[in-house]
Amino acid sequence: TIMLRTILDKASSTKDAIKILQNINLHDSGKTSFHYMISDKNGDSAIVEFVNESFNNDLDGPKRKIKIYTNESKSELGDLESSHDFMCISN
Repeated sequence: TIMLRTILDKASSTKDAIKILQNINLHDSGKTSFHYMISDKNGDSAIVEFVNESFNNDLDGPKRKIKIYTNESKSELGDLESSHDFMCISN
C-alpha cells in the first residue's frame, strides 16, 4: 500500500508512475506476484507486473523481476517488455 500511496502522491502521469515502480522491489512472504494497471488522463496506460523467476527458489520474492506492458511506443519509455494498442488485465 505504501507503493500505491507514493504513486498517487508523486506521479502525475503513467510515465512518472513507471519511473517510480522501476526503483521498487516488491516482495512478501505470500509467494505471490503483483500486477497493476495504471492509466492517466491522457489515455496512456501500462500493466506492471512483479513476477518471480521461479516459485521454488524465490519464496519471498527478492529476485522478482519487473515486466512492463504499455500502450505507448518502446522508444518513449525505454526498454519495456512490449507495447500494445489495447490493454486488459484480469485476476
